Amino acid sequence: NDMSLALSVDQSGTVIVPMEFKPGDVLGENLEKLPETITREKLSLAGPDGTFPDAPPAMAAIAPIEPVAKSALAIGFNTFFPDEDGSLRRVAPVMRYGTDFYPSFGIQVLREFLNLQRDALKWDPQAGYQLFKARIPLDDEGKTFVKFTGPSGSFKSYSALEVFLGSIPDNAFDRKIVLLGVNLSGLGEVFITPGGERMTGLEIWAHHLSNILNQDFITRPRWADKAEWLFLLMASLVVIL
Repeated sequence: NDMSLALSVDQSGTVIVPMEFKPGDVLGENLEKLPETITREKLSLAGPDGTFPDAPPAMAAIAPIEPVAKSALAIGFNTFFPDEDGSLRRVAPVMRYGTDFYPSFGIQVLREFLNLQRDALKWDPQAGYQLFKARIPLDDEGKTFVKFTGPSGSFKSYSALEVFLGSIPDNAFDRKIVLLGVNLSGLGEVFITPGGERMTGLEIWAHHLSNILNQDFITRPRWADKAEWLFLLMASLVVIL
C-alpha cells in the first residue's frame, strides 16, 4: 500500500520520485498552488545578464501522493514532448510553472548521482544549462535533442522476478544510476523515436542521461532556421529566373 511504499522510499534515502506537469499556458491567474514537497525543488535560474531561460510552460501539475513525496530524496517532472509527427526527439531539462522553474526527473537523478546541491543547475543565454562541469545545450524552445545511442533494450535491465529471486549479482548496481518502472505493453506510455523504435519513458531518460554523462549531443545551431529560409529563398529565385 501507499504507506509501505513511502516507508521503503524513506528507508532507501536515494529515491528520486517523478511527478507530472501538463504542458501549456494558462489563460488567467488560476494556477493551482503547488505543495511544499514540490516547491522545495524550485530553481534559481537568472542568467549573468539577469534574463531567464525560455523553458516550456506548464498549466497544471500532478504531484506524488504526500507520504511518498515527503520520503523522496528529490522530485522531478516526468513530462515528454513528442513532435507533430509523433516522434520524440527532444526532452525539456526544465519547465516553468507560473514564474517559477522546476527540474526534470532526469536532471534530478543526475544531480543526485553527481552529489550536487539543489542550486547546482545554472543557465547561460549562450551556453544553455550547466550542471557543475556538465553542459546541456538547448534549442530555441528550451529543449535538448536526445541522441539515441542504440535501439530499444540497449541498456542493461533486470526483471522484478530476478530481484525477488535474488539472482542479480551483488555489485550490479554499484556506482550506477538505476531507473525503476514498467515496460510491459499496455502498462506504461511508449514513445516512437525518429528511427521508428518504440521506447518507454525510462529508456528515453536513460539515453538523455547518457548524453549528458558522456557530453555527447545532437545540436542545432540557433541560426539554422534563418539559414534554411535563406536557402529556400535562393532556390525559389533560381527557379523563377
